[in-house]
Amino acid sequence: MTTNRKLAIAASTLALGLLAIPVARRFSSDDAEAGARRSAVARTDQPRDEGGKSREHAAGEWKLPFRLKSRLTPEQAAILAEGRVGAYLREHPEEDDLLVAWAAVDPDAASAWLASVGEIEVNDTGYYISHLTALAAGVFAHGGIEEMQALLEKHAEDPLLPPKYHGEGFASHPWYKMASEDTGQEAIAYLMAHPEETELAGAFLSGIEDTDRMLTALDYFQAKGIGGSPDYWQFRGRVEEDGALLADWAAGSRRELLGEILTGWSAAKPGEAKKWVDAHASQPELAPVLKEVRELIDEPGE
Repeated sequence: MTTNRKLAIAASTLALGLLAIPVARRFSSDDAEAGARRSAVARTDQPRDEGGKSREHAAGEWKLPFRLKSRLTPEQAAILAEGRVGAYLREHPEEDDLLVAWAAVDPDAASAWLASVGEIEVNDTGYYISHLTALAAGVFAHGGIEEMQALLEKHAEDPLLPPKYHGEGFASHPWYKMASEDTGQEAIAYLMAHPEETELAGAFLSGIEDTDRMLTALDYFQAKGIGGSPDYWQFRGRVEEDGALLADWAAGSRRELLGEILTGWSAAKPGEAKKWVDAHASQPELAPVLKEVRELIDEPGE
């Protein structure tokens, strides 16, 4: 089957899925597009490395308690179907999910494009690292973990990567792109079979943009024995916007993290953090940590 034929099938399936779902339902267009993408790129003839199960079978064995986002918007799906990804990415290199989807359908063409363009710079920002990350995630969607690892080995001494990423230094990067419907369940299946891969699990969780979903996923990972114990580094970039959500979560299930979360939140938005502390001051189980935090965030003389 030719590449154009593959893209046409993917586009037709995406379009039918998107049109069939009511607009009023939240996330519905995302659901349809992502489901169609899985149908277009699924390959059941290759066994997984866990127990010999097919990739499709392994990915559909359970229902996750959190929603994985779709990979493409309808507009991006149209660009993929029309075969305009390479040209579009030259003008909009930040939309690297398009490269993931392209590599999932035609990894050879996506790899050749990246090799031909190398580093794209816009306003002194380089995009080669994000593009190689996206390419690797797309190769994972296409052929699974072994195909992705083979790609990463080819780039182990990539001169366009900083030296710190040589060898195995880049291995966790594709996992920041895994928390989508085209790659999420298969990635989680791998992590469940390899619970020692704590860095990969942390990267997966960090790639979940919605903090509420990320926390649900983290609790799920913990229940399944995936990854290590969470620590503050996973949340430090979220405390300014989602401080209350993180504090509520920590107070209920991760009390050992509450002090760091409140301290980080107070550094960004002291008034909001202090309001939360005051509202929970009557809870005796939180008293020790709240006392310490209050000493840090209270105004002098209070």
